[in-house]
Amino acid sequence: MILGIFLLFFKKRKTSILVITFVFAIGIFTLLKPVQTYAQTTAKVSVRLEEPKIGITDREFNITYVALSIPVKPITVQCQYSLDGVNFSNFDISKTTNSGDCKVDQSIVTGSGTYYFKAIASTTDGEGAESEVVTVKVADKPSPVTEYSKEKTVCTYTLKFKSSTSKVQIFRSDNQKSFYADDTTLITKPYLTVTPNALSTYTDTPADCSKEYYYAVRAVDEYSNVSALVTDNVVTVVEQTQTSTSQESEEVAGEETTTQQEQETTSTGEVAGEETTAQQEEEVETDTKDETKTEEKETEESIWDKYKYLIISLIVVVLGSGIYNYIRRKK
Repeated sequence: MILGIFLLFFKKRKTSILVITFVFAIGIFTLLKPVQTYAQTTAKVSVRLEEPKIGITDREFNITYVALSIPVKPITVQCQYSLDGVNFSNFDISKTTNSGDCKVDQSIVTGSGTYYFKAIASTTDGEGAESEVVTVKVADKPSPVTEYSKEKTVCTYTLKFKSSTSKVQIFRSDNQKSFYADDTTLITKPYLTVTPNALSTYTDTPADCSKEYYYAVRAVDEYSNVSALVTDNVVTVVEQTQTSTSQESEEVAGEETTTQQEQETTSTGEVAGEETTAQQEEEVETDTKDETKTEEKETEESIWDKYKYLIISLIVVVLGSGIYNYIRRKK
């Protein structure tokens, strides 16, 4: 409609062509010219805490947090804890990163029970948010079984014991000196159900009666925490989760590893080095090609950003001239 009003005032053909060309140029320029859009400056803040494992026995642990600000602004996160889920207090130092850990220690976890944690995130402009409250149940390790005894008749072993929990694990081994309490010696998988605080009886008949067998029993609570092992007096138990077992395993593995390392050094050390060098050369060559392509692309984008309006104007002038010459030849 606007173009028609212009043509009413400019009835000459040449003038009309120029007006059409001018309006066409303005239209192209308006479509291609970038328009700045200003976003809302108020930040939207969110923060979350991980859901920790319940029933842990450790008095020191970390709770991971993740905080976010849109648009990105400097953010501060403060960790808080509570003993009743209502009244919260700050702990640990304030965090200035978008992710990290709230460090819980024995000054907060003073014993078994339920503890509540949350985090508060805030930005420099006063915007903030609170995470959901997460609950951590801290438990004491169960007490070892009591009144343990073992009786043997021919090839049958009868164990008696009393446990404060409703679950126990029983291990069996024919090795008196090194009794590893692990999945290979566990005969009540995953556990045996018993009556708490009552004398329980367990009968075992091994397949090979020619060997002498030894047993170890431990209590398991509702969170799968385990007590210390109770076993025959003549048995030395080595638990793989303890330091003593780790040291013994490391010594055996160390001897095997040393022999293996000597063989690899003698036979394959140099070859592995050559393969690594060739791979590094290929990676360097690939990186160089990628950098070259990136530089060429950046150069092309830089030229377009700098001269795009001039190029558009030239295209419009050429199109207008072509249209004008075409109409003139028709006349």
